[in-house]
Amino acid sequence: IINEGEKISILTCLVMLIFDFFLYLLLAWYLDQVLPSAHGVTRHPLFCLPLRLRKMLICGKADEGSEYQPDADLLETVPPELEGLLGVDIQNLRKVFPGLCSPSNVAVDGLNLK
Repeated sequence: IINEGEKISILTCLVMLIFDFFLYLLLAWYLDQVLPSAHGVTRHPLFCLPLRLRKMLICGKADEGSEYQPDADLLETVPPELEGLLGVDIQNLRKVFPGLCSPSNVAVDGLNLK
């Protein structure tokens, strides 16, 4: 809002127009990269940040999780007639997914099923 006593020069208007041009150009480029379209692959919304900062914002501080120990009440005892038979025997199952927060995301590590 401009008061009656204030005057805006042509130079001020041109500077504001040039600033708006570059602001909208940058916004259009960013939205073109991030929003899905029929052509190309969309990028992560934080793609313009350095990788180290992006990891810190997305992942935060990584917790060193403790190993899962099942409750003894939840384990089922094996009937004596099935003691020596194996239906399924899986030893040291490990599944790793590549991830941003760590070199790899370990989904399962050292799972043994009998």
